[in-house]
Amino acid sequence: MSRRTQLGLSQDSISRFCKLSKAEYGDIEGYEDELYMVVPLRVAQCICMALDMKLEELYCSNSNHNILPRNIIDIKLKEKNLSVAELSDFVGIYESSIEKIIDDILNIGDWVVDPIISLAEKLELELGSVLKSYSAYYDEEKMGSRGGNH
Repeated sequence: MSRRTQLGLSQDSISRFCKLSKAEYGDIEGYEDELYMVVPLRVAQCICMALDMKLEELYCSNSNHNILPRNIIDIKLKEKNLSVAELSDFVGIYESSIEKIIDDILNIGDWVVDPIISLAEKLELELGSVLKSYSAYYDEEKMGSRGGNH
């Protein structure tokens, strides 16, 4: 990644920071589809933190996105009169995974980006807004857990 070299960071430092093997991080840099088909969103978020960039910048050219409510999936399912099964079939993700994100979009962190793109398409959401929302709630949770340690 040119961003990594601009910052003077090694592949080893990023892989250690994100708790990845050297091979895993090497594949992420070496194969663009890894970011869409293999890497869970929470790992992509960690890489972005290491590279001092926003998650939505990694996947989207436009960075002007809104933060969505944590329960946006529930809102959109009701608005579009879709069942969990219908969304699951369209996205290609188990119903149980859909159910986990219905109340809290933060639970999308274990997903890879490819089905998130399908989810955003089906629910008529901007991918960048979904990613920005995940990042915001992820940061909020991290800050909350740090605050509880005092």
